[in-house]
Amino acid sequence: MDQRVKELWLKALRSDEYEQTTGKLRIADTTSIGYCCLGVLCDLYQKDTGRGEWEQQGIEGWFVDEDEFGKVQDNVELISTVAKWAGLDRDPTIPFTYKTNNGSESDGDKTYLALLNDNGCTFNQMADIIEHLV
Repeated sequence: MDQRVKELWLKALRSDEYEQTTGKLRIADTTSIGYCCLGVLCDLYQKDTGRGEWEQQGIEGWFVDEDEFGKVQDNVELISTVAKWAGLDRDPTIPFTYKTNNGSESDGDKTYLALLNDNGCTFNQMADIIEHLV
């Protein structure tokens, strides 16, 4: 991952600037706007490069930009331009180890950052994970 972008992301996740949501990159209703950890990265891309924009479809925020092939958009994963800017895959993973039922350790498995976000990790916890494993 690009180290400058990583520092921007860690700082943003540890700030109070972004309210956390799950299931989509961004959810906006009449009272608030929430982002998943990947949505924060899309927002940082927009602020840093001046490219991309959020398009609302109901309460769901779709991040939209142009790459060499034309218009790209998504509401769950990073689009290609954001992933390339950050030096990540579109749906970034981290390695993890866990104990199996027979007590042995599973090694080499991966989980998705979005899945951790959607299953209860706070932005501060996400920042710690990203800092050490991405």
